[in-house]
This record gives sequence, C-alpha cells and structure tokens, in this order.
Amino acid sequence: MEYDYSDLRSSDIVLDLGACCGVFSILVSDQVKTVYAVEPLYHDLLLENLYLNKISNVNIISCAISSKLCNLLINYDPRTSVVCGIPFDSLMSLINTPIDFLKMDIEMAEWLITSNQLAQFRRIEVEVHNFDGKHDIENFETIVENAGFEYITDTIEGSPTHIIHGFK
Repeated sequence: MEYDYSDLRSSDIVLDLGACCGVFSILVSDQVKTVYAVEPLYHDLLLENLYLNKISNVNIISCAISSKLCNLLINYDPRTSVVCGIPFDSLMSLINTPIDFLKMDIEMAEWLITSNQLAQFRRIEVEVHNFDGKHDIENFETIVENAGFEYITDTIEGSPTHIIHGFK
C-alpha cells in the first residue's frame, strides 16, 4: 500500500498528520507551496532530515490529535513520551490557513475525525487502522463519503490497516 500524491499542485498546502521522520513531507515538499508536518514523537528526526535535505517549506508541529486538550502518553516502539494532545479543530485553528491535501497516519486517532472536518480538503490519503478489532473500515468509508469524496480503499488481506485515497 502506498500513498498517491500524483495530483499535487504547486500551489497546494499539505497537512502531514503523523509525519514520523518526514518521508512523506520530504517527498512532496518540492512539489507544493508548504507542508505542515504534525508529529508527536519523532519531531527531532524530522527536523534533522529536513536540515540534511535543505528543505525550508516544511513547518513542524509537535503534537498528537486527541479528543480534548491534554497530555497523552504515547508509545510507538522504541519511543515513549508524554506529548501534547489537541483536538483536530484546534490544530486547524493553529495552522490558520486552508489546507488542500491531507495525508493522515495517526495510529487510530483518525477515528476522532468527522465528515465535516474532512470536507474542507480537496484530497485525502488516510491510513485507517483497526488494531483493537472494534473499528470497521466501512464506517470510515461512510465518513469519507459524507465528506463529499469519491474514494478507493487499498486493503492488505488479513491486515488491520487500509489506505483510503479520497478525491473530489
């Protein structure tokens, strides 16, 4: 499964939720105007990779998406840390600019995002997880449909992870 970013525009502003060490942000940075890379645990590696690649149009935001403003204990092997958790709407207010393209890989926090929140984007690439066995991919597809997207879902047989490619 891979993200599809073949339709990026030079004027696009990209939100990379779950940027990790910056692979996606770095790959798209030379194709777009600006990238906002949101990463709670690996922001130090992200910053180093941006520096090593001489990339200046990626803005790092060190937080995690949560249901309310709070401190979260996050463990993503091998790192564990207490990080700032903020609601999605608060993150969007912090960025305070329209976003065209959303890439999201936030390890189950995608289930906190609503159709109304997704509707503001032109394109989405969402990694959807069901690690706890309680989340049905069809429910997330309904969220995507209600946000006005046509979509394709890539699935690995037997895996709890899918990628939804959403287009308007």
